Amino acid sequence: MSPATRHHRSTPQRDVSAVWPILAVLLFGLLSLGVLDDAVAQPAPKQGGTLQVALHLEPTTLDPQGPIHATGVQINKVVFESLVQLDQGGAARPLLATAWETSPDGKTWTFKLRDGVKFHDGTPFDAPAVKFTLDRILDGSAGGSSSLAFLGPLERAEVVDRLTIRMHFKKPYPALLDGLETGYLAIVSPTAVKKHGKEFGQHPVGTGPYVFESWARGQQVVLKKNAGYAWAPAHMKHQGPGYVDQIVYRFIPEHQTRLAALEKGEVDVIGRAPGPDVARLREDKRFVVYLNMFKGAPTMFLVNAAKPPTSDLAVRQAMLYAINREAVVKAVTFGISTVAYGPLKPTIWPYWKGVEEMYRYDPAKARQVLDQAGWKPGPDGIRTKDGVRLKTVVNIKDDPQALDMLQVMQASLKQVGMELEIRPMALAASEDLARK
Repeated sequence: MSPATRHHRSTPQRDVSAVWPILAVLLFGLLSLGVLDDAVAQPAPKQGGTLQVALHLEPTTLDPQGPIHATGVQINKVVFESLVQLDQGGAARPLLATAWETSPDGKTWTFKLRDGVKFHDGTPFDAPAVKFTLDRILDGSAGGSSSLAFLGPLERAEVVDRLTIRMHFKKPYPALLDGLETGYLAIVSPTAVKKHGKEFGQHPVGTGPYVFESWARGQQVVLKKNAGYAWAPAHMKHQGPGYVDQIVYRFIPEHQTRLAALEKGEVDVIGRAPGPDVARLREDKRFVVYLNMFKGAPTMFLVNAAKPPTSDLAVRQAMLYAINREAVVKAVTFGISTVAYGPLKPTIWPYWKGVEEMYRYDPAKARQVLDQAGWKPGPDGIRTKDGVRLKTVVNIKDDPQALDMLQVMQASLKQVGMELEIRPMALAASEDLARK
């Protein structure tokens, strides 16, 4: 779980209670112009003002189909829209699509699209725009991998008419609606992509209630209200343009600096409130703390199974036995987060609870697995095999929370004779390296 905190402000121009329905969208992915009908009631909104949001990491791009980071997806939630959204019960609701149906064999999905929708550049949203978005994912021209993964076995997209798109799959894909709801499959303006090319992620154009205005690298992204927004689905409480005039996302990677900005009134909302401070913030009447578990995958450190020593199955198994996940959660988030046991979170339907019993913390088992595989302790306690030292290197984006997690893991691995070297680097550099 990731804590986010909002600040009660009494100044009329920056009244957080007036803009919280929009905030719920930005940080917790409910939807563009308010909360769903079955969500918790919010204070009566007011028009105008600027919402200041502090995020822990600056994304490298705002292209939904590009190599986008989670903070970029958060920003994009109000710039772009997807075909559907999921309500709090996990049921699909209309967004840019108004209705859909599947073929009897489950391999073809047909979507009816909302009429009268325009991109921020004034061009129309229609079936060709949806096909353009899907095609750029399939051909890899956008450069991202998450969007392709969420499309599953999609073979091709077909324009039936101006407001009807049909998707053909190689095999049935029941997870399609879950994928379409994600920000990675948001629909982009074909005209803007063709105009900006590889730089589209620096000039994003969608259909959402907020329009990209500027990006000062290393500082902030500024969005302004889409005054012409008039296509919110009927089930949304609020219809029409957003409440606040402007949203400013500031990038403050240091946890305590970000928290200080909130407490000084310099920002209205922060993401990733520091774990040690959450209890105190909950007692402070000036703030409201929200804990949220995003759908999808938990925090993971991917292992290269093609490169020694992690090409050895025994090494990978020993790593899983050696790492004390509970200790990581307790040390880094002070128990706020939930321990992850597999590649999926329990908030999505394919989750299998049996994974929680696999590879439980067992350092003795880790040592046994390594011993049986021929990895023997050296003079300094680090194991070797055939003259090769059991050393792994992790290249990680310079994110304080990720680094804290790795340091706890480093200590656990050392106890069973494994050396872990941590190499922090800039987000862009870490993403480039991961793709190689």
